[in-house]
Amino acid sequence: MGEGGTVENPRAAAGCPVGHLPLYAPDPGGTVKLEAFLQAIPPSPRHGDGPAPAVPAPGAAPAPPPGGMLGALFPLLLLVPMIALMWYSNRSQQKRQKELEEKLKVGDRVLTQSGLVGKLVEKGEKYIRIELAPGVRAQMLRSSVVGLDGGDEAPKKEEK
Repeated sequence: MGEGGTVENPRAAAGCPVGHLPLYAPDPGGTVKLEAFLQAIPPSPRHGDGPAPAVPAPGAAPAPPPGGMLGALFPLLLLVPMIALMWYSNRSQQKRQKELEEKLKVGDRVLTQSGLVGKLVEKGEKYIRIELAPGVRAQMLRSSVVGLDGGDEAPKKEEK
């Protein structure tokens, strides 16, 4: 105890262990002082306090959006490159598919999107016929062909 019977460390007097600090310190009688809680709470805003909100005059033009014109166009500036990239990618894929379809000739071994491998027997404008096994033929769209089958042979490595 300090001079005059006061406690020097109120937290120690409250019985808190070292390292644990209470949010409040009870008075020596054991009651909690409400003033400690109320000091940390800011006052609430009331009507009539502070300046009045600005109201535009009737017939006046509305205020521009915050950030100016660039703020309004920013989402579009993000989308335009992505759309252009998707369009270019799709266009190049269509071009490769068309070249493949033109390169096909009767007798080629082809691979389809569904994983079927067979010999090209007939080629039309929209459809092709593939012989999957002797006597087993299937009609498919030309666009279902994904490439020529290279067979089971592994690519040969070039020696230096």
